[in-house]
Amino acid sequence: NILDGVTATAAEINHVDGVTSNVQTQMDTKQKELTPNVITSNTTGTKDNRYFLNGSAITLTLPASPSAGDTVAISEMGGNENNVVGRNGSNIQSLGEDMTIDTAYAAFQLQYVNATVGWAISQ
Repeated sequence: NILDGVTATAAEINHVDGVTSNVQTQMDTKQKELTPNVITSNTTGTKDNRYFLNGSAITLTLPASPSAGDTVAISEMGGNENNVVGRNGSNIQSLGEDMTIDTAYAAFQLQYVNATVGWAISQ
């Protein structure tokens, strides 16, 4: 019998109805949960973090030596228009320059693509 040794209930079996590939593979592609951090002074970021900038003229420096898929999210929560994202040697949106956050309450996510594009706005 194909079900010998299966201890799942009918309800549990019904949860996988329609699954056409490895469930773990699907779970592995789930969007990353980002760790929240409120910063009030210049900070060097690390991947998989969300930074809430609460102050004026703060520089959030992106991680050094990023890998494709690394993610950093940024929310300007102080109503300021003069915070900076430091590129730390990598391009941002294919440009070799730091990014000024010139919109109060801006919120966006950067994802590292490759050496040419560098960090790109992904959300």
